[in-house]
Amino acid sequence: MKRKILIADKDASLKDAFRIIFSEDKYEILYAASAKDVEKVASSSPPEVYIVNVNLFKSSGVEVYKKLQKDHYLDNARFFFMKDENDTTELLGFQAEGVIEKPINFFKVHERIAKDDDLIVLVDEIAETEETVSAPVKPAPVKEETVKDDIGVKVGLGEGLAKELSARPVASTEDIGPELEAELRRVLGVTMEEMVPRLVDRMTPVLSSFVEDYTKRVLYEIAEKVIREEIEKLLKESGS
Repeated sequence: MKRKILIADKDASLKDAFRIIFSEDKYEILYAASAKDVEKVASSSPPEVYIVNVNLFKSSGVEVYKKLQKDHYLDNARFFFMKDENDTTELLGFQAEGVIEKPINFFKVHERIAKDDDLIVLVDEIAETEETVSAPVKPAPVKEETVKDDIGVKVGLGEGLAKELSARPVASTEDIGPELEAELRRVLGVTMEEMVPRLVDRMTPVLSSFVEDYTKRVLYEIAEKVIREEIEKLLKESGS
């Protein structure tokens, strides 16, 4: 699912700049020019990230922040203030994640937002996997006929393992304590080995995506550094 970023600023061209920096496969860039527009987006299509200029049309970004916080739109979202050049608005005391100042360093903004988003997605995927793996299995009623009936292992272990474990009839539950424990340990060991490929299959796309984005950010930083050095070089040559 794409993560939504809301850009609230008087300059509508900013949304296009953000669309270039943030992959359209993973992000949807929304735009608002006023406080009312921000509230409409928040109520109809709540974004995961808000980037709101302190100075909007006929409104204050600070008031927008307070309204969003009051209405609980920021409970599960990240908020960044944005400031124009030479803006001296004091923003201490607000629980925002940071301040983005113009001229915007888009590489740094991308690094900050994408890096944390990747970690959020990764944690969500791990939590989802853990819930699947650790889902409790209800034991079957205890009977004396077979080991299978005593422990109810058929659920989740696979037909082959269940049949193997239930192959021996037993006289009573008292006679199978140590032997059953050893058998259970062996069967659970095999089961865990079978689950490893499933976990790897589920985690690989997430980790691959994380590494891919990290590589892109590194390349962005290198490109930015090279461009700046070339510009400085040209300026020096033109001035000499």
